[in-house]
Amino acid sequence: MTADFISIEEYCTHHHTEITFIDALEQSGLIQVIQVETARCVPFSQLEQLERYTTLYNELEVNVPGIEVVDMLLDKLKNIQLHVLELENRLRFYEHQA
Repeated sequence: MTADFISIEEYCTHHHTEITFIDALEQSGLIQVIQVETARCVPFSQLEQLERYTTLYNELEVNVPGIEVVDMLLDKLKNIQLHVLELENRLRFYEHQA
């Protein structure tokens, strides 16, 4: 197995979650699952997201549709924060011009 992936079985065993949860995340488009040799795997680049989803699912009992909503809202919040930062930078520029 390559070092760029973690097998779903290994992940689920370590995080005490079901493989069906990973399947549901894949079906909803929240994560990408890749076949590596004989194992289904998740790229390490998606591991942080997967761990966030697993925490929502296991500890807060949020279902997959709820996780989709949370993910969408967090993306919107991130975009708004970036926009605010851009506007603050513009404001500083014009304050220094005056």
